[in-house]
Amino acid sequence: MKKKFILTCLSLGLFTSTTALANIAEVTSVSVPMGVGQRVTYAVVKYDEKLDASNINLADFKVKNRNIEEVYVASSSDIKSKATQGNYVIIKMNPEDADAWLITKENRQPPQAKYIPVEVTQVNAIVDAQGKSLAPTTKVATNQVNLVADDFAQLSFTDKDGTTINYNLYVPKNYNPQEQYPLVMFIHDAGVTSDYIKATLYQGNGATAWATPESQAKHPAFVLAPQFSDKIVTDGYEIPTKNINAIIDLITALSSQYNIDPARIYATGQSGGGMFEYALNITHPHFLAASYHVASQWEAKQVAPMAQNKMFIFISKDDPKAYPTWQQMIPVLEQAGAKIETAEVNGQDTTSQFNQAVNSLLAKGGNIHLMYVESNTLPAQVNATTQGPGTAHIGTWAISYDIPAIQDWLFSQRNPQPSLKK
Repeated sequence: MKKKFILTCLSLGLFTSTTALANIAEVTSVSVPMGVGQRVTYAVVKYDEKLDASNINLADFKVKNRNIEEVYVASSSDIKSKATQGNYVIIKMNPEDADAWLITKENRQPPQAKYIPVEVTQVNAIVDAQGKSLAPTTKVATNQVNLVADDFAQLSFTDKDGTTINYNLYVPKNYNPQEQYPLVMFIHDAGVTSDYIKATLYQGNGATAWATPESQAKHPAFVLAPQFSDKIVTDGYEIPTKNINAIIDLITALSSQYNIDPARIYATGQSGGGMFEYALNITHPHFLAASYHVASQWEAKQVAPMAQNKMFIFISKDDPKAYPTWQQMIPVLEQAGAKIETAEVNGQDTTSQFNQAVNSLLAKGGNIHLMYVESNTLPAQVNATTQGPGTAHIGTWAISYDIPAIQDWLFSQRNPQPSLKK
């Protein structure tokens, strides 16, 4: 009778020592904004059963075509909710993996959306918090979360002259129409020129850096990121009048829709985007409160009208265009009344060191703050097996939006004579 009872229990699966059915409920892939681009770097694996961190090892998991860096238990789907027990396993993957990219980068073609589903395999049986063994299984992600980038809305605007601007807009959480908010605009580089509206959000963190929870906690602001399908500036330094007018009309329209402070309109951009904003400063010197230009320059003979503007410039001394051209711009700007101060930083400095260097530069005074990255110190240069002519230029972008002191400076500026009328 006893033997029959045991056999019955085994057939019913009542003993927890038997291997259970697969208990992965779902997998969600998560991308995070980085200076080198929005990258899929996490897989969030939800289990039906609660797990104990002591029973989970990196070797228990594999992700197809990805390199795993860390595996940990979490109390929720939040990648920051690491815990001793929870129903989630977070798998951190190498952001340099080819499948981590969210946009294509092939043969200098316009970037397009790229989505490669994350396939997670639990390769070993693991034991849950109750001692039950969970069988190996494979599951493909059915959802993807793009941190910060998903908080932008995709919209379109056509100005009075018929020029259409497709754009991404971040509206501050808990927006209060009774309060005035600043607006910061990011303009992408020429390499991201595309009809894919989210390309500017994914190619780096020039837009998303201003919309992170950390940034918004200090500086609640609207973030505008236009996406251009045609190149807006050229090395011939022709003023892009049509697009400048359309951008001004767009910001004016947004200021009518939302309570945006005309005295706190800011702009930033890298490479061609920074060039566009020099052109904006030249043609409309009272429109912006301040601007931040990364790896960019403008023809010296045209820059005098922006000599009184508040600008922060961040370029590498190895940049083949921005650095030598700025040496030509400086005397023209100073002759027109600009007060320019300069400093140098090591491209591998810590965030704290960058902040200190920025604050020391600002303490010198002046209205144009020019920060040079020392030769051969950018991470892109240090880590490169061979360097091309664009290594320093593009490598500057990767670190330029991770310096909180520059954000603090930008948002502290006010326009005493804003040309934007509400």
